[in-house]
Parts: sequence; C-alpha cells; structure tokens
Amino acid sequence: MRFIAILACCSVCAAMVLERPARRSLVRPRSVPAKQPAKPPALPPSLAPPETGSLDDAGPLYLSLSSLFSQIGARLRQTEAPYDKETIRDVLALLGRAELNPVEWEQFSEQRSDRYTRNVVAVDERFVALCLTWDAGQASKIHDHAGSSCFVKLLSGDLEEQKYAPRWLDGTWRELGGPEAVATGQATYMDDSRGLHRISNPSAEVPAVSLHIYAPGFEECGIYGDDGDVSVGSMVSAMGVQSDDASALDQGRLSLAALGDELASSASDVEALLARLELTPAEQREYCSGACFSEFGYARHLAHISEQYSVVVCCWLAGQASDRHVHGEDQRSWTKVLHGRLEYAFPDTGEEGVCSHVVLEPGRVFGEEHWMKTESRIARNPSSDSVCVSLHVRSPPLTTQDFDRIGARDAVRHASAAPDALAAARVRGNNLYTSVAGLSNLLDEAFAAGGDVADVTNLLANARLNEREWRNYARWNKDSFSRVLVADRDDYNMFLVAWERGNFSPVHDHAGSASWTKVLEGELDEAVYGVSPESGELRLERSGPMAAGVTYAHEGFIHGCVASTRCFTLQVYSPPYKSANAYDADGASTQIPTHVRGDRVDGDLFTEPASPVLHDH
Repeated sequence: MRFIAILACCSVCAAMVLERPARRSLVRPRSVPAKQPAKPPALPPSLAPPETGSLDDAGPLYLSLSSLFSQIGARLRQTEAPYDKETIRDVLALLGRAELNPVEWEQFSEQRSDRYTRNVVAVDERFVALCLTWDAGQASKIHDHAGSSCFVKLLSGDLEEQKYAPRWLDGTWRELGGPEAVATGQATYMDDSRGLHRISNPSAEVPAVSLHIYAPGFEECGIYGDDGDVSVGSMVSAMGVQSDDASALDQGRLSLAALGDELASSASDVEALLARLELTPAEQREYCSGACFSEFGYARHLAHISEQYSVVVCCWLAGQASDRHVHGEDQRSWTKVLHGRLEYAFPDTGEEGVCSHVVLEPGRVFGEEHWMKTESRIARNPSSDSVCVSLHVRSPPLTTQDFDRIGARDAVRHASAAPDALAAARVRGNNLYTSVAGLSNLLDEAFAAGGDVADVTNLLANARLNEREWRNYARWNKDSFSRVLVADRDDYNMFLVAWERGNFSPVHDHAGSASWTKVLEGELDEAVYGVSPESGELRLERSGPMAAGVTYAHEGFIHGCVASTRCFTLQVYSPPYKSANAYDADGASTQIPTHVRGDRVDGDLFTEPASPVLHDH
C-alpha cells in the first residue's frame, strides 16, 4: 500500500492529496539497525535563569524589559548610592548577559539629527531607565551623575567613553586614560567616585542605541563646559509633579494599585472609584516625576490591565497634544486630571468654524458621553507653561490606538509597570514581550487555571518572542522538519519546529491532544480533513496557508502540513503530545509513537519505495 503523498502546489490552496491504497493492510515501519542515540544538546541556559542575587556566566538571558527591571530592582537592595562592589558586579553581569528584544526596545528609540535623545523606559523608587539614541558622531557633554550610579547596556552600534578628573588644568579637564570602546551587548558602570565622563558615537554613519540605568534617579547633574565653567543641567524634559511626603492616604481615598484591584474584580461604578483616587507618594514618583515626560510627545504609562479594563497615566508637557483619533462605538472611557488641565477638542462637531471642546480641571472625573465615541478628537494640554498629568480608564482594555496621521501605535509604553503577568498576557491584542521560559511560566498558570482555550490562544497570539532566542533552537533538515522540546509539563508540552521549504507532515491526528500553532516566520500550508460518516473515508474540507495569529485544533482534528517557505512554528499540545495516528485515504490509521530523548523529539520513520519519507507530527 502506498501511504499518503503530500503535494506542495504553487496555488494558494496547496493541499495534501490522498491516494487510495490498493488494499486495506497497513504498512509497517521498515526495520533498520538500532543506533545509539546521540547525546542531546543541553537546553540553552536562558531556559533556566539564575535565582535573584546570584549570576553565573553560562550564556545569554533572553529577557523582556519588565523582567530585566524586576531583576535589577531585586539586586539594588538599597535605595541610595553608593552601592557595594558585589551589587555593582551583579547588575553589570545581568546587563552583560541580557539579550533584549529589538522589537520592544525600538519603541523607545527616537533618532534626531541635531542631538542625541533620551526617552523614559521605566521608573522605580530605586532607579530610572532611559533609552538614549545617538546619531552618527553625536556626543554628550562632560558631566557627573549627581551622586548616583550609572549602568549602561549598549543595544546597538558602537560608543566611546572618555573619563575625566573634575580638575580644570591648562585649559582642559584632565583626561583619565584614553577613550574606551563599548561594543554592542557590552555593559559599563560609572559613578562620581570614578570621575566625570563623556559618551560619544564614533561612527560617521551608524547610529547607536543604549539603555541607561540611573540608581537612584536624578533630574539634574553637573555639566563641565569646554571653557571650564560648571553649570547645572537638566536630565529630564520637565521637573515633574512634586510628590507629597505623607506616607499614608486619607481615610476613604483609593491608591492607584487599589484602583487596579477594584477594576480587576469587575467593579462597575468607575466614576465613584476615580472620585476616591489619590496617588501615593511612591506612585507619584513612578508616574508623575520628571523622567516620565517626553519632549517628543505626550507619554503613556500603563498602570493596570485586566480582562475588562486598562488604566493609563498620560504625562503632557505644555502645549503637547495627541494626533486625531476615534475611540470607537464599543469603547467606554473615563478621565481624571491629576495635575494641570486637559482639553478634549472635537474638530468635526460644533457650529461652523467652532469645534466642540471640553476642558477638565484638576480632580474632575469625566465619563465620555455616547456621541463622543465615534467622533474624531484631539486631547491636549492647553497650558503654555505648566505640565498636565491625566489618568484614563478604558473598557474593553486599550492595547493599540489608531491615529489619523501616524497609524496604529501601542497604547502603553511604561515597561516597569507591565510585568509578564497572566492577567495582562491574555488580554487580546496586548503585546507581550517575553522569553520562551517566560512564556512557559505563563502557560503553567493558564493550564493550572483550567486551560481555557481563549486564554491560551490570546496568550500565544500576544507573545512576542526574541528572534535571536528562537533561532538558536533551529535544527534544519532538508528531508524532514525538526522539533525541539522546550517545555514538558503534566498539562501540556511545547515545541519549536523548524521547517525547510517542502518539509511536510503526514495526514494525522494528535491522539487525543488539542493543539495550538503559532507561525513565527515563513508560511505553512495546511489541509484539514473530515471523516465521512457513511464510508469512513477521509474527505478534504479546506486547504491553504495557515491563518495568521494562532491556529487552534481540537482533540479530534485531522490535518497535514507542508512548508511553502522555510518557516518556524511554536506548537503547544494539551494533554502532552505523546503519539499520533497517520491516516490513509480510506480512513485507516497507523499509530506513530513519539520518543522523547533529552530536549529532542523524534518519531518513527515510515518509508516505502517511491514514496516520501514521512515523520510523525
């Protein structure tokens, strides 16, 4: 009997074609001499990150920004500099090993031809993280760090650091050694006990991007001019909103964290909750300090996201405004002004030549009226000399916003307030920058909570894995696809699968396992089959490229796949995938056992003269 042959066509409906067997008997695997299995490679060290406070030098750590900052915060056990040598060494080792996702950090990079730029990435009571972008040839002034520690991770390009003594001698600041080159991926450290410094991009063509951790954060530092003068320079776009030194809120008031807890429990009277809202001093520092403002546009900082609500704090410099945008018929929106004044203008409404507008004073809670949902609007700080801070609650949660001029943008950009938590991960459309290990942790939580299909689907659809990480798992084979087992749990297992163009699977089911497939790169064609209730034969139901996003297949799903381009997929099975059944045209099946060895999975080979080699799924 001939087994199923897979035909990869150039048409959009490239299907797996079943050929009817000549007889009903099943083909058995050709016997082959037993081979000693090769010793499997060890799992990459990124799948077993070190415990907080302890680092080894075993390779890269693939981290999201929020995970990186969480680990940095745990290592900065004190809130004031100077830090001891062990702490400095630990943070430098962490930064040196950290492999960050360019798709995530590029959101914070703003390149300008006239000077280098600084954008806030995260604010914590122990540190401030900024993303600095250096165009070719740009340099900082000679400066100190106001008593704080400065850790730098170079994300792309090359930089040079020149240290100086704070002594003006013979018309110049005395250099301490020569310029030190910093390459992509390296981490450096500086504080005032080591002198002053200047950072520059030595390239005449290539920009550079660096991540700077200032611990603790500061808003002003000393600038050491080329003429010997020392002045005070601002490190931020605004001096921010002064926080109250009181340690506790007045009775009946609600902190920002408590507001998030109330919304997560499906609270309905949002206006009443916002009327009670008052930020704690720590929350004011995190969301309203000078580092939270940006000179390139108003800044958005995520404070809470759950299945029903999102909370975003917006920081506006004088005169800053949003682009025109529409909230949408299905959106509910509430606003509270925490500092300054905020104006909503609706250019397409009102009498001729005059647009409708609403001005919100400090402390006012504003629930959006129904007519506003579908009207184009502009939000802005109407003041010419003071900042504004506003808080916005949206339901369903806001993950992206379409603007008339600049298109879709992520609605939130505050990495320190967007942890890799299940509640945020399963909100549809909420980008989740994480590692394979981080994704596995979230899947652990999702399956422990019952493995809801929609939750797992959204989690996988939202996941933005670092390409540098998953490419490390690729095991290309021109004859068959190659799989690497990256998570093996009681409730599920997960594989990263590499497909060369033309690699295919037989037509098969998953022997009682449901599955989720996420295409990370390339294109995978799929043919889906049903079983005729009358004859028991297979019939083709649909074929074509696998849908964008995540494809879910229920326990009895029968399909076959072929790679129309080189591609890479992430596949999750629950219960864990241990075997499959391969089908012929009459619906007869043969079990294909799956053998797990170390971190690799290989299936039995089914061969026959003049037929392709078939592997289990």
